Amino acid sequence: MPITWTNEADSILVELWNAGASPKAIEEGLRQAGYPVNRNMIAGRRWRLRDTVPMAKRAPVPPPRPRARSRAKVKTVKTVSEKVKRRPAVEVDLTQHDGVDYLDLPADGCKALLDKRSGPWNLLRCCGLPQGPDVEDRQSSYCPQHFRLYTYPVTPRMRSHG
Repeated sequence: MPITWTNEADSILVELWNAGASPKAIEEGLRQAGYPVNRNMIAGRRWRLRDTVPMAKRAPVPPPRPRARSRAKVKTVKTVSEKVKRRPAVEVDLTQHDGVDYLDLPADGCKALLDKRSGPWNLLRCCGLPQGPDVEDRQSSYCPQHFRLYTYPVTPRMRSHG
């Protein structure tokens, strides 16, 4: 049932708003006065009355302060990052590399898919070589050779020198 905003309803809304009531409290006050409203209706009416009726401005809510990290958590992060060891990068001729089945892929193996298939379902094989660092020295999902290949692909123009 749509509400017809009367002067009485507007005055209740403005009075409660200026008293610092929340939209939920304004809704309850208007319902007690016999107006079937919800918070969206109150917000819309408040917006439409902004130029005609003086209403108190609410102080903006300050953003939450960042929580200070406890030292125990920082130490835990450092010890975990120190435990991460990279396997040495191995240069392999990728055209001769057979790769591994996806299900046999080690956790730190290169995830690049090869053009070779195997198994009873004829699935693509993954590279599986040790992962290497990316440009910013973070751990990549690919071995250094595939990372270079995917990041800086060789275009036909680059290949035609000679």
